[in-house]
Amino acid sequence: MCEYMVSASSTDVSRSSQESPGSSIRGLLVTSSLWTILGYGFAQSIRLGNNLILTRLVSREVFGLMALVQAIITGLSFITDIGIGPSVIQSKDGDDPRFLRTAWSIQILRSVLIWIACCLLAWPAAAFYREPDMIVLVPVAGIATLISGFVSINLFLMNKQLRLGPQTLMDLGSQILSVIVMIGLAYATHSVWALLIGTIVGAVARATMSHWVLPGPSVSFGIDRDIASKMFRFSRWITISTIITFILSQGDRLVLGRYMVEKADLGVYATGYLIPQTATMLVGTLANRVLFPLYSRLVAHGDGTFHTRVRSISCAVCATTLPVLWILMLFAQHVIDFLYPAAYHDAGWILRVFTITATVDTITSSVGPVLLAYGNSLAVLKINIGRVIGLVVLCITCGLYGGVPSLIVAFAAVPLVTYPVIAWFAWQTGIWFPLLDLGAIGLSVIVLALGWHCGL
Repeated sequence: MCEYMVSASSTDVSRSSQESPGSSIRGLLVTSSLWTILGYGFAQSIRLGNNLILTRLVSREVFGLMALVQAIITGLSFITDIGIGPSVIQSKDGDDPRFLRTAWSIQILRSVLIWIACCLLAWPAAAFYREPDMIVLVPVAGIATLISGFVSINLFLMNKQLRLGPQTLMDLGSQILSVIVMIGLAYATHSVWALLIGTIVGAVARATMSHWVLPGPSVSFGIDRDIASKMFRFSRWITISTIITFILSQGDRLVLGRYMVEKADLGVYATGYLIPQTATMLVGTLANRVLFPLYSRLVAHGDGTFHTRVRSISCAVCATTLPVLWILMLFAQHVIDFLYPAAYHDAGWILRVFTITATVDTITSSVGPVLLAYGNSLAVLKINIGRVIGLVVLCITCGLYGGVPSLIVAFAAVPLVTYPVIAWFAWQTGIWFPLLDLGAIGLSVIVLALGWHCGL
């Protein structure tokens, strides 16, 4: 295990805290963003290549079944999320070995609880979705989450310090190994087990490498009650918020998995959702790994140019991401027909409508990190409650009148309909930029309408 002496780590943090934010902010932003974008770009290229190969080795039913299993595992992860990472990043004591030991121990206990829940929910899930194989698949898939609980807590310490290089290399290495195993087994078996075993192998590799490549203090199992109490107080709203986030991010698959007669249709849906989800995940990764730690540092230093910096960063994110999304809006069907077999043709219109989701997520990407940097996790919860209300209203309205296709449009439109809620909290915090937001949303809607009208 690669270690630093605790005193050396503390010295590094102390030195960084003595630097003026203005002298180091640009370097931190550029370096951390570069690592995140390059790492994410490689990761998503591997993911897309893996998806393209697997669509030719396994059936659409396999993708649909795997989408359901992953939605259940993700749901359990979100429901039990107690904000361990944000606690380490936001807390002034986040680099204290006692704090890290407590955080790591709670992380392990959480992963064990998730796996036990997988075992308990397997039979009800199989009965609800009329898929007997889920009785075995769900507990096996939960093993990957169980293993992930043992990932080194120094992952969050490196994130706090915006030192993202080791984490990026670790994630890429484990992903490549997972993909190699997945493709090899898919070629040999053509079954869902190839995807499950590949995922577990990737989790084992990531947990193992995290203790080799992530520098930081060595920690053992143990929980400090006072520290745990502080963590839970900070994360109490985050926990509720992540439960709601699960409903927003995975509810579509859970609902559609019940109403779609053929699981192959769910596989097509997951394929159409994949590419715009990649853009959304890139923005989310930047927000979590770069913007949140960066904004937390600026707030701690009392930077008087904070709001100006947020506006500049928001403009840069929009300028680099939105043009790509607009191209996808125009040529969605051509992209699907070029990349995938003919059986996935219907994924084209799904890709197009979900680009509007990615657009709004890009425009509002700074709001959540800023609120958390100020310690206002309650506001994040209120935003997500607004999204859930919008989701329920849209699903009831669209489901009654249009069936499954309208439900898909409802899921895609949630961020657009609930944008006023996000804008309200952004305005209260002083980071709402109406010209940027409304201009970008207006152009996106025009491009989307143009794509439909021209039949591209």
